[in-house]
Amino acid sequence: MSEEKSSGSTGPAPKNIKQIDPTKLGITWTDGHESIYAVRYLRESCPCAHCIDEWTGVKRLDPSSIPDNIRPTKLHSVGLYAIQFSWTDGHDTGLYSHDLMRKLCQCLECQ
Repeated sequence: MSEEKSSGSTGPAPKNIKQIDPTKLGITWTDGHESIYAVRYLRESCPCAHCIDEWTGVKRLDPSSIPDNIRPTKLHSVGLYAIQFSWTDGHDTGLYSHDLMRKLCQCLECQ
């Protein structure tokens, strides 16, 4: 619980992150929720200024330019509020806030 309070975020924080298989990433959250993400969907949802126009909010990343075999090569925590992925396509500038990661969860409970 102290992790949630100190994160500066209004919601839960990742407790455990694991690669489930080559196409799926799993996160267990401090509130007990378990999320499973398609890694291609995460790459397509990158919030950085290269992928989304920072003035208009229009997506600049063409989803068809993302290889089907896209994979995260590494990830690390940024402060207590975000995750940064490095991808096999060389992209690594997106900071995925914990709040964004929860919004991207595709489980029935979150949708």
